[in-house]
Amino acid sequence: MGRTKSRVLEKQLLNYINEDAEVKEKCRNYIFNIYLLKNDDDYHATIEHITADLVTLEHIEQYETCAMLNDILNDFA
Repeated sequence: MGRTKSRVLEKQLLNYINEDAEVKEKCRNYIFNIYLLKNDDDYHATIEHITADLVTLEHIEQYETCAMLNDILNDFA
């Protein structure tokens, strides 16, 4: 991925709540695929990992990221 695309994606991820539906979907797919890679393409482990991270992020009040992870769980679980 080029530098410009990386910067655009980073800004979209940071502004997830305010993005339109198409951008949100791209962000969710991107993040889900990162989790899937980290979990060796194990779908169930990926869902568990996302769920655990969601709980942790909620405790440290990272609500924008929580919103994205919650949307991912709604999409994929």
